[in-house]
Amino acid sequence: SPRTDAADLAELIELVAGGPAHVVAASIGACAALFVAADRPELVRSLVVLEPPMLRWLQDIPGGLAVWREFKEDVWETAGRAFARGERERGVAAFIDYFLGPGGFERLPAAVRGRIMQNAAELEAQTQSTEKFPMLERERVSALRMPVLMLSGALTRPTHALVDAELERLLPRAHRIVVPGASHDVWVDRPEICREATVAFLAEVEAA
Repeated sequence: SPRTDAADLAELIELVAGGPAHVVAASIGACAALFVAADRPELVRSLVVLEPPMLRWLQDIPGGLAVWREFKEDVWETAGRAFARGERERGVAAFIDYFLGPGGFERLPAAVRGRIMQNAAELEAQTQSTEKFPMLERERVSALRMPVLMLSGALTRPTHALVDAELERLLPRAHRIVVPGASHDVWVDRPEICREATVAFLAEVEAA
């Protein structure tokens, strides 16, 4: 669960930084970062988040329920069944193909597929979790006071597009950049834009 990741992240910040830190995180890692910001705001100086899948929100966002059901049934549960059968590559492919299109996993270079498969155990554990997408209440997000940079992919799937629009609406100090030509994997698709935006944001926070 991202809650478990959040507890680990909070301990890491305390151990390494000893105080508030700038946290840069993507996807499920960004969920963990938001939980830390909500639970332990004294540990977070600023946030850079890339499309955190707060997918439970979709159930009451206009147009979100059908998107949530499609993702849950066609992607998450399909991947989970493949992992349960011991078919790790099929499980990973079900997930990757959702973001890259049918056959997207197979079209990736062999070296990239290999790196993804090295992390297959993490994805498998997520599909088996009893708390896959824990709820972070909107009022807790609205209460966050640290500056936040949001990075979104212009080509991302509706699951993330709807959630990011809601997150931007809720966060009182958010600046959102929609990166052209980028899918959910924004840091891979357009690393130069992400890097420049993040460095500029952190410099602005430090100067404030």
